[in-house]
Amino acid sequence: MKGRLWVAARSLPVHFAGGMERIAFETCAGLAARGWTIDLATTRLERDPGLPTAVRVHSLDAPPGVHSIRFRRALARWAEKREPPDALLSISFSAGPIVRARPEIPSICQMHGSAWREAATKLLRLDPRGLYRLWLHIDQERRTLPLYDRIVAVGPAVYAYLNTFPYGFLNRDKVVAIPNGVGGIPREPISAESRKEIREQLGLGPFERLIVSACRLIPQKGVFDLVRAYERMAGCEATALLIAGGGRDEKRIRKYCRRRALSRVLIAGALPREKILEAMRAADLVVQIGTIPEAGLPLVVMESLAVGCPVVISERLHFSHEDDIERAILRVDPTDRNAIARALERGVRFGGPFPEIARAARERFSLDAMIERYDRLIEEVIGERRR
Repeated sequence: MKGRLWVAARSLPVHFAGGMERIAFETCAGLAARGWTIDLATTRLERDPGLPTAVRVHSLDAPPGVHSIRFRRALARWAEKREPPDALLSISFSAGPIVRARPEIPSICQMHGSAWREAATKLLRLDPRGLYRLWLHIDQERRTLPLYDRIVAVGPAVYAYLNTFPYGFLNRDKVVAIPNGVGGIPREPISAESRKEIREQLGLGPFERLIVSACRLIPQKGVFDLVRAYERMAGCEATALLIAGGGRDEKRIRKYCRRRALSRVLIAGALPREKILEAMRAADLVVQIGTIPEAGLPLVVMESLAVGCPVVISERLHFSHEDDIERAILRVDPTDRNAIARALERGVRFGGPFPEIARAARERFSLDAMIERYDRLIEEVIGERRR
């Protein structure tokens, strides 16, 4: 056993199917496989989250998956009754009460975005939840972030935020970058027979194209705009658009598709990751657009490239330009539906999947490499405190 690790995460994939939840889950599972014994404190669970036995999951009496005073109080009570671990890992701001009450514990914060940036974006859209995010920035970021031994940025955009003016209160030497990774991607290219079978299960004809979009159905993800752009693309009647995900925009999208008789828009709801990967392997194109900048590294885009499928992404998406995979990426203005439609038309003609793109992306976005870096960082922080 390497040591004991506490992890605080207010949400996991069992709560919501977002990127932060997936990375929290994968980080815990990966570190457990490397010999860490983990106590994971999270919000209320309705079912088993499916983590390894080396991860002891503690379901606290607090609303699932959200920032709340109730969760912070429950977490503080949970922590004060236990012997301190060798180190603490906080997913976003979750472990704030522990860091403030138990400063002797070596601690790391995994940052997936900027509360300050999210607050500004919501306030510009006249969304009152921006005020809540602003409070989070002042209360959580300013009071808590300086207490951590290290702050991990999960992508280049987060790293850039943490080194700009709003974060002048941080010691920049504490900020490190560990990009998100993806694993569990089949290494062998999909066979023509399997590809045909998956497409037939989705009700596709032999010459029909398939576009896949997989994300939460909320306004900032731009899926409603994607549907309206799809409607404008030439040949949309011979192209199916599969939408995987749930959220408050789902009813609006379904209503619009019924009204416009868009029978080839297939709204599947939330799907297991295995089904999404299967659909991406059989797709001609994957689309991830959004009207606000994405802070982390989007897992859907990385997974699409790792199976060799071309992608259309928002030009506001902070995704690094890499020569070995760049030719499979189309960037587009997410506010220009005509431009999105043209990108869809071009993308479905790319002719993937591309095995060489898949190999390069799997190496670049390796989940094993991500876990190894967290493993080394935890040991480094523990060693510094001991010295």
